[in-house]
Amino acid sequence: MSKQARWINYPGLKQRHSYDSEQLVRKMNGLPVNSPTFSNGICSFVAGSTQKITYPIELGVQAIRIKLEGITSFYMKLSASRTIQIVAGIVSVTGFTSETLYVDGVVGVVGTSVGTKAEIVITDTVKFDCNDIQVGYDGSTYGTFGIDLDEYYNRILTASEVYNFYHNLWNIELHITSDILLNYSSTNGVHEDSQGNTLTLTNIGNPKKIGAGKYSGYYNGSSDNIPMGNIGTIKSLTFAIYYDGTDQAGIIDLDGGTNTVEHAGGTISHWADDCYINRENNNTLSIGWNLITIIDNTGTVASAFRTGYDGTTYYKGLLAFTYVNGNTPLTLIKHTQFWSTSLKRLR
Repeated sequence: MSKQARWINYPGLKQRHSYDSEQLVRKMNGLPVNSPTFSNGICSFVAGSTQKITYPIELGVQAIRIKLEGITSFYMKLSASRTIQIVAGIVSVTGFTSETLYVDGVVGVVGTSVGTKAEIVITDTVKFDCNDIQVGYDGSTYGTFGIDLDEYYNRILTASEVYNFYHNLWNIELHITSDILLNYSSTNGVHEDSQGNTLTLTNIGNPKKIGAGKYSGYYNGSSDNIPMGNIGTIKSLTFAIYYDGTDQAGIIDLDGGTNTVEHAGGTISHWADDCYINRENNNTLSIGWNLITIIDNTGTVASAFRTGYDGTTYYKGLLAFTYVNGNTPLTLIKHTQFWSTSLKRLR
């Protein structure tokens, strides 16, 4: 399932263009010109190569959201008179009636300065038609940048929605086949796993469900943890945590403190071979939700699997997770699929 399919039910969303691959872009009726490059969910453009992607008409639009990175310059055409540009780090727009510009979740103005990475949202009090969409080209100039997504809405996005989008304040739901997915309760902590097995909460804390989704819980940092016993050999472990800039301590323990996943100073430490965070092979967290996959090529027996505690310190914060055990560890592609299909709005 593509990111577009997962998000198409968000109120007012008309269309979402994702950039996981050229094949996906073509399925969304996009036409790449002069071979822009697709890699890890980003499509990159180089000005001298006259690269762009064209899309079909979107009528009755009232808000546009665009996520960019690697920005040297950005040009996008929506219609004959309506464009969006970033030149020398300055955002400019033309052809809107009464627009509001947001940059990185905050209201700005035309002329706002951005860095090499930016999330741009433009709303207009008057609906407009996008009848000549060209990503990477404004009708006269090509840009050098990478794009993650562009979205089109038939209503104005509120300031709080724009803020929540930028800060990833959405509930994580992991909808990929896995061995166990913990279901959280808003009143009694974790009450069962996805296999229907009741979890005994005697002598442990009760992390509480967050939002409407079942699979995200809040751990208090002093007693909340979930012991699950011996769950067998793990070759890959995927979970998500929300990072607010503070240390969050022991996240997951496999076997009584020897093999663990921990957090300190914005860095994830782990027992295994590789760590992927938000598509990248690294161990550094970003502010907001982080989807993390730990890969163990050999396999480790999780003889005393526990979330929220590493044998020494308790974890404090939001945690959503699944684990996958078996003969083959998750690949980066599978990790990206988790990321692509896992966001669901908090209600």
